[in-house]
Amino acid sequence: MLEPQVKSDAQLAQRIMERDRFAVLLHLHTRGHFDAGKGLSDERIIRDLGLRPARGEPLLRGLIRAEYLEQSRSGPGLVLTEKGREYIEHGAGRRRSVRF
Repeated sequence: MLEPQVKSDAQLAQRIMERDRFAVLLHLHTRGHFDAGKGLSDERIIRDLGLRPARGEPLLRGLIRAEYLEQSRSGPGLVLTEKGREYIEHGAGRRRSVRF
């Protein structure tokens, strides 16, 4: 009999973070917040996705560092970069997470 694979707390936390990154990108994509338009505030994204600020703020900063998100050029708020848009439209495939 095969024993079930046990995931460490760190592995589970990583998978949750990857899933939440994808949720942020998909949320901005669905709402049409691309690099040319007005973005959503950090607070709004965190609230819309039901995240706590202590979890959501580092999540957004990581997506900015990885160049999936950036500050909107035409107003306040975050928007998808071309890289973020491309990932949602073509790169993710069946995957529902973002690993970097």
